[in-house]
Amino acid sequence: MNEWLIELKNIAGGKISGKIIVAALDLQGAKQKALQECRKYLPERRNFYLEAKGNGVYTIISDLEDVGEIVIRRHDQA
Repeated sequence: MNEWLIELKNIAGGKISGKIIVAALDLQGAKQKALQECRKYLPERRNFYLEAKGNGVYTIISDLEDVGEIVIRRHDQA
């Protein structure tokens, strides 16, 4: 298991931002955990997916709307 730093930005219209560290085998696992975290803050939203922007930065899309941004990096490289 690797540790991943997930930085949440502008979730829920800029009301929520923060950093968490999660354990996951690979980047795909870290992305899944990031989306699970977003679901905690946006329970009324459905159909989340990530759109890559580059350099570990992803836009969070829900029902074709931009609902925030995350940055995912290996914790030992952050």
